[in-house]
Amino acid sequence: MPLEYGKNVVNDLADLNVNGWVQQRETNSIVNTRSSLRITRDFALNSDIPLEHSHTIFIESDLVFPAPNALIKRLLWKKGRRYEHEGNILVIKHERGSETRVVDMTEEDISFCNFLLRR
Repeated sequence: MPLEYGKNVVNDLADLNVNGWVQQRETNSIVNTRSSLRITRDFALNSDIPLEHSHTIFIESDLVFPAPNALIKRLLWKKGRRYEHEGNILVIKHERGSETRVVDMTEEDISFCNFLLRR
């Protein structure tokens, strides 16, 4: 994944240019606050037990008019929730407490990511 313009190293996930996967700003915009468009999960929901790895979920900004996402819509409706998201979602797995140490996803992570998205 490429780095943000002007960055040479990854100090945290904000240094990654995720705009190619989840558009978080207008194409020609360089300055933008993206912290509201991501959430990191370190603990299983309703639990004090830490997860083995953290998962950061990036969502598309509604300011860029993203297309509807049928997969997310199905996931949320199965849980009985109203469809509240349009656009793509990107999940990055990384070591707990370190956003600079990204970890490969496995087949088992797909179900867990679906679980996280339903919450």
